[in-house]
Amino acid sequence: MKKNSKAIFQTLSDYIFPRNCYGCEVRLEFYEKHLCLNCQIQLPLTLFHQTTENPLFQKLSNRFPTESATSLFYFEKEGVLAHLIHLFKYNGVKEIGVFLGSWLGDHLKESAMTADLDAIVPVPLHTVKKRKRGFNQSELIAKALSKKTKLPPTF
Repeated sequence: MKKNSKAIFQTLSDYIFPRNCYGCEVRLEFYEKHLCLNCQIQLPLTLFHQTTENPLFQKLSNRFPTESATSLFYFEKEGVLAHLIHLFKYNGVKEIGVFLGSWLGDHLKESAMTADLDAIVPVPLHTVKKRKRGFNQSELIAKALSKKTKLPPTF
């Protein structure tokens, strides 16, 4: 009964306050959150979390001691991902950071990579940049990641 009430409320809420995709502005279906399925499938997933011997790990371990490394996406200068990152960093759309952090957390909680981890450490942001943006984007991602993986953040 509770789930039905929530679904009815969400449908009514979507009708009154339609939610649009952050990637392409199309109206979201009731089961979509932040991104439509079309934009989600355009995101260049890496699947690096499935193995410790991935290209990112190899690149980083050549520069300094590294036990593991992962990235949810390959970086692209244009496209849906670049647009999302721009909205998140420069337009202050914090929901995108939470969404991406949760998505990464869903992948990592199933991965052997997190077995030996003690905490999540967000990248510090210079106080001037933090004041200008109003938030540290890596802290938002870390909080969402922490909720999914149950690893504590260090801030």
